[in-house]
Amino acid sequence: CGLLPESAVPAMMRLQIAWDGSMASRLADNQQKNGGVLIAGSEHVRKDRAVPYHLARLAPGLNVLAIAFKEQSDPPSSPETEAWPFDLVWFTSPRPEVDHCLGLKEKMGKPR
Repeated sequence: CGLLPESAVPAMMRLQIAWDGSMASRLADNQQKNGGVLIAGSEHVRKDRAVPYHLARLAPGLNVLAIAFKEQSDPPSSPETEAWPFDLVWFTSPRPEVDHCLGLKEKMGKPR
């Protein structure tokens, strides 16, 4: 949206990593007691850098299944053409485009 100064990006990345690590830690602790399920956005369930990545380090050998919900493109593309960082991808119907940046800019009193 152009609202975040470039200098803030590294801090936002560290925050995302810390949040993923915290969720993984809670899941690893809970796994010892009664298992767990995490329902989160697809960026948090990526196996290459998010919660499952941290879980592999915290609880080696733990069975993890990462499922992402993704909108199907129009026209539909073959799922085999993508290298998905998830175990499974569940395709959903496309939703109408919404300009979230416009709403955020209006809320913050920024010009379009």
